[in-house]
Amino acid sequence: MCKDDSSKIETTKQSEQATKLDVDVVQKAERSTNSKVLITRQTEQSTDMIKDLLDYGHLPFLLPMIETVELSPIIDCNRYDIIIFTSTNACRYFSKYKEIVKADRYIAVGSKTAEACKSYLSVDIDFYPETFSMEFLKDRLINERLKSCTKILLAGAKERANRDDSKLLEIGIELNYLPIYETISVKYERYFIDNFLSSNKINTLTFCSPSSVKSFIKQIDNINYKDYKVVSIGKTTSDFLNSHNIENVYPEIYTTHEMIKLI
Repeated sequence: MCKDDSSKIETTKQSEQATKLDVDVVQKAERSTNSKVLITRQTEQSTDMIKDLLDYGHLPFLLPMIETVELSPIIDCNRYDIIIFTSTNACRYFSKYKEIVKADRYIAVGSKTAEACKSYLSVDIDFYPETFSMEFLKDRLINERLKSCTKILLAGAKERANRDDSKLLEIGIELNYLPIYETISVKYERYFIDNFLSSNKINTLTFCSPSSVKSFIKQIDNINYKDYKVVSIGKTTSDFLNSHNIENVYPEIYTTHEMIKLI
C-alpha cells in the first residue's frame, strides 16, 4: 500500500501502487469533505466514481474487493436473434467475438452497459432496462409477439450461468448462456480491511455488485454496519445486502453517479 502523504486516495491491494490524483484537488476535497467513502469495485472501473465523489466534496478510498478473469468459452452458433449483455465487463470480454457472432438485436442491462456496447462492440442497443430478470424478459418478448423459435444469447459472468430460464422455455424461447468472465475475490491479510476502515475513518461503504459484498463480508472481522451509511448501485445488490441484514439505500437509476447523490 502506498504511503505517500500527498495523496489520500488509496488503492490498497497490497501489491499495487496507490491511485494518484492532483494534490490540490485532493487537499481541497479533504478540507470540504462530507464523507469518507469506501469504493469496493475494480480499480479500472473506479475512475469516474472517484472524480464524482471529489466533485461532491467527499473523500474516496479505493479498496477493490473483486477482480475479473477472462474465460474462453466455445460458441456453437454464430447467429442469434438477440444478444443480451449483462455488464460492461461482458461487453469488454465479448469484443473478441464481435466479428464472428452477430445478432439482429442487442439488449444491454443498464445505461452504462449500453455505453460499453457502443464503445467495445460498435452496435446499436435496442433497449436497456435498468433491472433484469427472466420474468421481465419473458413479459417483454410476449408483448413483442416474437416467434417461439427465437434464439437468445446471454453474455455475462460465470456465476450467473445457473439462472433459471424455465420462464422462457414456457413460451418456446431458446436461451443460450455464455459465461465469458469469472468474478473472483481479492484477498487481503486478516484484519487488513478492519484496520483500513478504522485508520481512514471511513463512514460510508459503497457496493456495485453482490460479488463485492460477498468478498467484503467474508474478510471483515469486526464491524457494526449501523456505524456506516451503506449505498448500493441497484436492487440486486441491495437485496443481497438485505439478505445479510445490512441496511442500505440505492438510486432509481443504477449508476455510480446516481449512487453518490445518496451519500
